[in-house]
Amino acid sequence: MDLIEYNLKDVMLTALKSEIEAEKSYLAIADRVKNIMLKDRLKFLAGEEVKHAGFIRSFFKSQFPNDEIILPEENIISLPEIKITDEHIPISELLEQAMAAEQAASNFYLAMLTLFQVDEIDQPLMLDSTESTTTISEYLLYLSTMELGHYHILKTEVDHAKENEHYTMLWDMTHVGP
Repeated sequence: MDLIEYNLKDVMLTALKSEIEAEKSYLAIADRVKNIMLKDRLKFLAGEEVKHAGFIRSFFKSQFPNDEIILPEENIISLPEIKITDEHIPISELLEQAMAAEQAASNFYLAMLTLFQVDEIDQPLMLDSTESTTTISEYLLYLSTMELGHYHILKTEVDHAKENEHYTMLWDMTHVGP
């Protein structure tokens, strides 16, 4: 993913909007599922997105201290989203969309590194008026790794859903004997 044609402010607003939308999507999917373990896992992922959004807000304020955070109506940079278009869409399809979004988010955070000068990415990051010993590059690499972790959680759930979805499908005449 190449972000060099975008300015840092737009990239950060896209990242924030994406994290907020992901949280909403995970909660919406969690409301649809009956499996309590999957519901808890989706709520966990939603909570992770809240943490990422909080980090990005702080990061934005460190880079643009005089600017107000105003999210765009549409993402400036196109990233995969979770689209719940139909209440009958199989959970495996929703989770596969989430996997694509998590993979793209991981790549996105890695690509953000290219928007900083070498001397900037190795400087301690100021978050909420507190100097951290963690650098910009370490934060972005950590976020990228976290998104990959979410991808693998979702992959496990997709595999499980695909194994078990056929049991919940309704087929006419399934239980009629010879």
